[in-house]
Amino acid sequence: MAKTYRVACIGASRMASWFDDIQRERAAKDGGRSLEWVPGAMASVCAAIDRLELVAVCDLKLELVERMQERWHVPAGYTDFREMIERERPDIVAIVTSYGSTHAKLAAEVAQTGLVRGIYCEKPIATSMAEADRIVAACRRHGVVYTCAHVFRWNARYRQALEWIRDGAIGEVRAITCSAMGTLLHSGTHQADALAGLAGDVDPEWAFGTVDVDPSLPQAEWPKMDPPGGGFIQMSNGVQLLMEARSPGPRVFHVSGTKGRISLWNDLRQVQLWRRGAAPAIVDLVPEPMLSPRQEKSYSVTQMEELLDVLDRGGKTSCDEIRAARALEMVLGLHLSHRAGGTKVRFPLDDRTFGVDTV
Repeated sequence: MAKTYRVACIGASRMASWFDDIQRERAAKDGGRSLEWVPGAMASVCAAIDRLELVAVCDLKLELVERMQERWHVPAGYTDFREMIERERPDIVAIVTSYGSTHAKLAAEVAQTGLVRGIYCEKPIATSMAEADRIVAACRRHGVVYTCAHVFRWNARYRQALEWIRDGAIGEVRAITCSAMGTLLHSGTHQADALAGLAGDVDPEWAFGTVDVDPSLPQAEWPKMDPPGGGFIQMSNGVQLLMEARSPGPRVFHVSGTKGRISLWNDLRQVQLWRRGAAPAIVDLVPEPMLSPRQEKSYSVTQMEELLDVLDRGGKTSCDEIRAARALEMVLGLHLSHRAGGTKVRFPLDDRTFGVDTV
């Protein structure tokens, strides 16, 4: 019989309890597209997967804990996550708090307890590379499997694009563009992780960046709520990434190769393959039909089921601590380039303490 995993949740608000309510309201206005995110709250994700048992919830606000316990019939409630882990001994801890700074502090401490096997964490992984480095080290030291909620990794259209790339449909990938990057940590780490995956999951080499903040401001006055930004990043395999934040959403990705192009439209709701014409003299790209492969299960359910499979069989998740840290480093590189007047910044970043919080 397959093992049932005990889950403890840190955070009792939006991503823990009522995110699905928000998505259902949006679905009434967007033709049902937002339902791809449901179940998305950790409580409803656990309810949707037979092998998960939500045994405890923790939040600094007791009223939120009690409200979530009542709604989702969670047996135990706490205001101290250390006490919760010590008493409940969960297999998996879900960190679904709002601020990136809390993700950083909590994930490292949870891994360092040595009492849990897996961590599911909201994005971004942290606010600085020093924080991310601690998480990576703690997970490695204690054998903790980590998965970060950069949801494009579990998007059916994104996975179709990866399949085309692996099959050589567009030849060798040379460049990828992303429009509507948005705020660099809250939103942009989603895009940075997706871009890195499309580029072959290699490390960045250098970047030029621009951010909507006066670059002369000292670190202490840099905004806590991260601003929009974009820039240019070259990856170690030569793939070039161009990211802009000036245009409004929905986000669009174009993956350009030596033999064709893949376009991901409308926040990755549609995907389209373009190939060169069959005759040698034809240089134009010919579009194939626009596709919208169905999302069989919500992103969070797909992600959590992958985590269970890794816990069962071994391996790494699609967005483990290394990939999540890389996405953070990419956007922090854009910030640091902007602070230096738009000069080239090389990776890995020398400044590991620079950070920007996000909610």
